[in-house]
Amino acid sequence: MRLYQGDYDRMTVYNADPVAQAQQFIDAGAKYLHVVDLDGAKDDTTANLQTIAAIAKLGGLKIEVGGGIRDEARIKRYLDLGADRCILGTVAVKNFDFTAEMAQKYGAQIAVGVDMKDGAVAVNGWKEVTPEPGVAFCRRCANAGVKAIIATDISRDGTMQGTNMALYRALKEKNIPFVFINGSYPQLSDCVQVVMDDHAGGELAARTLLDRGFTRIGGIFKRDDRQGHERFRGVCDGLAQSGKSLPDDQVCWFGTESRGTLFQEEDTCRLMEEIAGGKGPEAIVCYNDEVALGLCAALRERGCKVPRDVSIISFDNSAFAGLAHPALTTLNHPKDDFGALAAQKLLHMIAGEREESAVLPWSLVERESLGQA
Repeated sequence: MRLYQGDYDRMTVYNADPVAQAQQFIDAGAKYLHVVDLDGAKDDTTANLQTIAAIAKLGGLKIEVGGGIRDEARIKRYLDLGADRCILGTVAVKNFDFTAEMAQKYGAQIAVGVDMKDGAVAVNGWKEVTPEPGVAFCRRCANAGVKAIIATDISRDGTMQGTNMALYRALKEKNIPFVFINGSYPQLSDCVQVVMDDHAGGELAARTLLDRGFTRIGGIFKRDDRQGHERFRGVCDGLAQSGKSLPDDQVCWFGTESRGTLFQEEDTCRLMEEIAGGKGPEAIVCYNDEVALGLCAALRERGCKVPRDVSIISFDNSAFAGLAHPALTTLNHPKDDFGALAAQKLLHMIAGEREESAVLPWSLVERESLGQA
């Protein structure tokens, strides 16, 4: 579920069965799971203990648990259940000496959750705001030996309004090292970022389709993030290099909040009907694998087959891309190398070394969803 700005009265439930949801994450290839007991955070209870135990028993996930952990007995209980790390929140503020002691005793098995509202630390399920600035508290935790800090900006949490740039400027002003991963922010261009070259990825997708002989090309892109627009521009520029274009009426846009209804939207339905009637694009570039898989399913319902009726190419090379029928042709996101490079840069910065941003290239993984014109 999701809270809007930490408000328990403004809650969105996505799945009433957390264990089933965790299994879906495992099936999708997830290796790490962040679990928050919202009841524990608010009321200092362990009402969800058995649910968390059931998730741990699924296996295949490294799990960190937070919410209502305010004594060592509860830390031990969660670790004994199979959690890999416990997150201390309210107790970290109200009993800092205890938190420092637990950090020394359990090392990397302890993290501190710093929830900030208007720049200050909030506790007790975000119901109480303390006078201490969040950035200063993060520094205090680090100095006490805390190995990991998970910071949440409550004013933005659940709002889908993007990143709080003021928070990162404050971190930079206090010389607290950080690295942006998979997110590029022009407003903070002087900060270290590890990103994919989405524009070049779009160009690669376009060239791949042109090399297969496709001339009528469409696309589905995300309107409310920079990646979506960069991938779109890359496809357009890649086509333009060969004198081709991406017609406006062959492109569909969607937002974060409309992902679940994308294939019921008027523009998307029109595009699929044109494909079914043999008048639509011969190939489609999808924003990511999730969109591509949804498109394949929606086309099947209309009697269309991929790649017989339309070819599909997407981005990310997620765990499901190779398991789909047909398996997706997609651009590979080198996740392991990506994370390792970001961690390396951060360690260098902690050691006082200067680091520069890095842009990584996409590579093509050809599978069954891409045919020949």
